[in-house]
Amino acid sequence: MGTWDQSTDDNFQNPNLGPLWSQEYGTDLWRSPDGVAWSFVSKVGLGDGNNTGTRSSAATPFGLFVGTAREQGGTQVFNVDNSVLDFNKDGVIDSEDVNLMRARLNAKALPNDPMDLNRDGKITAADVTLLMTQCTHPRCAVPAAKPKTSILTPPVVQSCSGTASGTICGGGDVSLTWTAVPGAMDYLVYQITESPSDTQPPPGAPAVIAEACNQPHAPSICSMLRHADPAQAPYYGYPSAPQLLGRVTNLSYTGPTPSLQWLYFVVAEDNVGDLSSPSNVVGGPSFASCGEPYCPE
Repeated sequence: MGTWDQSTDDNFQNPNLGPLWSQEYGTDLWRSPDGVAWSFVSKVGLGDGNNTGTRSSAATPFGLFVGTAREQGGTQVFNVDNSVLDFNKDGVIDSEDVNLMRARLNAKALPNDPMDLNRDGKITAADVTLLMTQCTHPRCAVPAAKPKTSILTPPVVQSCSGTASGTICGGGDVSLTWTAVPGAMDYLVYQITESPSDTQPPPGAPAVIAEACNQPHAPSICSMLRHADPAQAPYYGYPSAPQLLGRVTNLSYTGPTPSLQWLYFVVAEDNVGDLSSPSNVVGGPSFASCGEPYCPE
């Protein structure tokens, strides 16, 4: 799932307002194994903030491709995951993977066989040629040292809000819990915060916003600032870059409730410092009570 990014558009439309969102430039690309728990692949346009939107994607024998929408410079196409071609799962595509394919030359392809790159129903020299175009290093060389890999899988994080005496939808302390990861020695807890309070903008913002919004054809974000709570205009919610809260060895974290919802995720770490992929992202304070998927109506 990908987003269209308002922050980059503000940078193009108004150079005074745009810098307030600089840590958010670029489309956000998310992935999920089940449509419920989501983790991010990129929050900054796959490394280029001018990629304002995720426009299309396609699963292919060569991996997952994503095309972007851009307001300048032309669309870009990324192969965001070609690990399907890493047949021995050692972190690189090299001659060892090519040899695994050659060992099956002229064999009938299995259903959805990852080695049948041209989808002609069998493993042929044409498939080998195609694979060699995707090698990590020139001439499919085997690197002297393989990439550092981790056997850890991402933890699954849940969020609720409440106190020891009970749970309250959207109130109380933020409480995170997650599943144990075999081999993990500790867990790194991250948060993505909003501005310090719902009425306090980022430093230097009042004058910048006044100049940016008090003009004809002001960016659409100007009108949005006052719609969240008309009694507290203007209403701010500028997200930060991910911030490390610290390491914990247990399977939970509790912190104070922010005035606006913050986002949290967890990364597992083993005894040699290898890290898992980021967990799913959850919001806190949660709009669900502990142990329940949704707040009661």
